Amino acid sequence: MDTQRAQPKVVFLDRHLLVLDKPAGLPAQPDVTRDLSAVEWCADFLRTELDRTDWNPFVAPVHRLDRPVSGLLVLARTSKAADRLAAQFRTRSVHKAYLAVVQGNPSFDFVDVRLFLRKDEGDNRVEYRPQPFNGAKEALTSVQVVCRGPDQALMAMLPHTGRSHQLRAAASFLGHPILGDLKYGAPEGFGHWLALHAHALRFDHPVRRVPLVFRSAPPEPWHRSFPWLERCIRSS
Repeated sequence: MDTQRAQPKVVFLDRHLLVLDKPAGLPAQPDVTRDLSAVEWCADFLRTELDRTDWNPFVAPVHRLDRPVSGLLVLARTSKAADRLAAQFRTRSVHKAYLAVVQGNPSFDFVDVRLFLRKDEGDNRVEYRPQPFNGAKEALTSVQVVCRGPDQALMAMLPHTGRSHQLRAAASFLGHPILGDLKYGAPEGFGHWLALHAHALRFDHPVRRVPLVFRSAPPEPWHRSFPWLERCIRSS
């Protein structure tokens, strides 16, 4: 698999927010690895873009996007925008859609998945069950098969809740783990990343209150690793 990291791309910028197309492998915010994060990359971008080298701009992600996942990430540029955007994500008024390449050929075309998840902080994964259990939170996900390849499939995944590892657990529960997701049953790695991409976002601007819609195509390594995806794109 091709593991070369692409460069981040700014797809929207104004005084209140920034929408980034994040490559897999880039953490959303600084962590214990001290690797460059999306927050730091965006701060550097703003300093260069506005020619203010001594400036420390406010940049804050308003939702989660795991390090091994690529795609759209929303970052606020003011504390007011951060509060308003985070509230939209918290109240489930943001439409999110992901694309995932999964192992195997699903027997279904569409399914709603209801699971209960409990985070295990020790090994950074979730325990999931179809019934409620102590300390678990409900996670709701709609899953549609977009296209089928040789012992693989492209699925659209729409989370209706915002639980950690929700999509990864849903794919694993269905018996079709996301490629590269060794924590949830994938038989082999996909470099150090997952074949999971934050494909579309729709939310209201935090100040102007107008709807904003963004889409991001799957990253180039997917096309090289999964040639059958071209057929999906042409037919969609």
